[in-house]
Order: sequence, then structure tokens, then C-alpha cells
Amino acid sequence: MQTKGQLSKYQSCFFVCTTFDSFLNDLCYEVCSIYNHVEFNGDYTLWSYIKSLRCMQIAILNMNGDKQKAANILQILREHELPEENRIRVWKTTNKRALEFADTYQEQKSSSTRYAIMGTAMTYMEYIIMGYLPEQNEIMQEWIEKIFELLRADEK
Repeated sequence: MQTKGQLSKYQSCFFVCTTFDSFLNDLCYEVCSIYNHVEFNGDYTLWSYIKSLRCMQIAILNMNGDKQKAANILQILREHELPEENRIRVWKTTNKRALEFADTYQEQKSSSTRYAIMGTAMTYMEYIIMGYLPEQNEIMQEWIEKIFELLRADEK
């Protein structure tokens, strides 16, 4: 069980990707590269975990200016993304959770709640990286910033 101030390796990697420390970003990129050899086999549940890591790689590559390599990874992800109706269902579920994340976070300070909020933030990042944000792009950016603010406050 996590205690205050502890992050899982996955969460730590995600926070590293939101910094501009090139050494840490390179390290995070290498961690995410562990699954580069995995190919899509039709299992969207398994692929969703791989996709999250690949999206972090894309974000790091974009920050480092390697747009072509990021575009190549994005192309692979787009070839194997969920069918349209599933993306819409996932988006609606995530959007509903996001509307209530601040209240939930303030009421329940458990690590499982923080982990759920982290998952929401990561889903938003994936939508942004994949280029599939609905018209509420500014609202999404605001929510992501609030999520980071809440999670970083707990680290101190």
C-alpha cells in the first residue's frame, strides 16, 4: 500500500514526463521502451496498457523535438485504436468522472482515489497526444492542470 508521498513506478514515470529534466525524460523514455516489441494481438485491454506507455514516449519525443519518431509511434497507435463507438463510450465515462474529480479528491484522501485521478489525467493526456479531443480542449487542459496541482500538493 502506498503512503503519502509515495508513487508507483508508473505514476513516477508519468510525473517525470511532465517535467523538463532531459535526463529524467530520457530515463522515462527507456522505461516505456521496454514494450516496444509488443505487437497488437486483438486484445484491447492489454493494448490499453501498451498504448499508455507509447503515448508517454510520444510526449517525450515531442518535447525533445523528435517529431518524426513521435509521428511513427502515433501511426502505430492509430492503426490499432478502439473502434469509434468504444472511443466515444470511453470518452463519456472519463468526462463524467472528470467533472467530479476535485470534490471526490477533497473528500477522500486515499491513495486509491489519487490513483483513479491519475488514471483520468493519463487518459486526457492520451486523448491530447492522439489528437482526439472534443471541442472542450481548453477545459481539458484546465482539468489536467488541476489534477497535477492536487497530486503534486500531496508529494510535499
